[in-house]
Amino acid sequence: MLPDAEPETRLSDIDKARVGAVSEVFQTGGVPAVISLAKQVTLPRFVAAAISKVVENGNVFDSLVDAALGQGPKLDEFAIMLSSEAEARFQQGWKSRIMTRFRQERCTSVDIATLLLAWRDEPATWEFAASFGPDVERSYWQRKPVWPLQGTKEAIETAARKYLSVGRAVATLGAIGGVADGVSADIIFEALDKAVEEVNASPTQASNIVFYELEVIFEALQKRSEVPKIEIARREYAYLPLLEHGRRSLTLLRMMADDPAFFVSVLCDAFRPATGDAPEPNEITRARARKAYSLLTKFDLVPGHQGVEIDPVVLNKWVADVRELAAKEDRARIADEYIGHTLAHAPTDADGGWPHRAVREIIEKLRSENVEQGIEIERSNMRGVVTKAMYEGGKQERALADQARSWAKAAEKWPHTYAMLLEIAQSWDAHAEREDQRAKQDEMRYE
Repeated sequence: MLPDAEPETRLSDIDKARVGAVSEVFQTGGVPAVISLAKQVTLPRFVAAAISKVVENGNVFDSLVDAALGQGPKLDEFAIMLSSEAEARFQQGWKSRIMTRFRQERCTSVDIATLLLAWRDEPATWEFAASFGPDVERSYWQRKPVWPLQGTKEAIETAARKYLSVGRAVATLGAIGGVADGVSADIIFEALDKAVEEVNASPTQASNIVFYELEVIFEALQKRSEVPKIEIARREYAYLPLLEHGRRSLTLLRMMADDPAFFVSVLCDAFRPATGDAPEPNEITRARARKAYSLLTKFDLVPGHQGVEIDPVVLNKWVADVRELAAKEDRARIADEYIGHTLAHAPTDADGGWPHRAVREIIEKLRSENVEQGIEIERSNMRGVVTKAMYEGGKQERALADQARSWAKAAEKWPHTYAMLLEIAQSWDAHAEREDQRAKQDEMRYE
């Protein structure tokens, strides 16, 4: 047992003990004994690291590699680490040995690629892998570990394209996450588009790999003025289940407020046409519908809203365009309801009443029961989670009813808005009565 010591000292003692043990094995039994030990231990790479400190002759490294390659995952791990240690020590000399091994056909293309997997992740290594031809290069990029890329823009983009060329889009995202502010947007978008398939094929594994990188990548894209916002929004939409609980404000929410066509496309994903025959949904369309509905429930931006004011021209155009486009898609009724959900998030007006007069004007202009119903439903949903004291009854709901009546008074010049607000007040009154009844029942039950 090693004596108590500081962590660094204990680690050094462990390394020394490991090197001593492996040295003894090598002195006693040579290459076969080291290979046998590597087969038996849990982590063969530590045996490789230890033997590299014992052996000085490159021929012995060669013999160890020959004995290990192609003998299963454990000995491949041993060979990978041994080759990395040999490259660090012998540099060009070890490269020459590997090239000779390849020319003499002592190794398969897969074996050659295996010997490069733990080398430094840099252009010199990538170029060396490429020098053996497409089979070795492909095997290398298919299996190499993913590390955050560093270096020049050219080098980073080269590696990203190599990952993409062998179908490793998720790996690409993991590699470029920390440098996305300097990588071509075309490469990033290609990786995002292709990674969707990988994430869908293995949601748990892929999601764990890319969640942090996605947040970083999208944040970097948002800061780049030359990148079209609609392109960012489309990719956010594809990854919404991974992004919706993040800390970042989603570009696609802003795009829904800026681009009526995008808003309607989300509606079309969430809801089937009102009439006519539509194909039966499959798992893909169901997943898309769930995603779209989740997005619609989060949408709380009123088009044209800046500060405490609303630009009526912007808002009116957005509403008109959404209604026109939705009608063409046979979603007129549901579009009106969700226009109402949107208008429900309007600010108060300068007169102290709600909603802002730009919204009141739209309500009067449209005279749509579906829009008004959408406003009423969303205002109720916006209340969120409610906590109450024991036996409190409908006190909170009455306060909301009184507030709605005061808003109605401020909106008397807008008849439809006035009537809608009185309906909201009456709804809260009815809710208050139900809460009073519940409180009385609780009082009788518990006292």
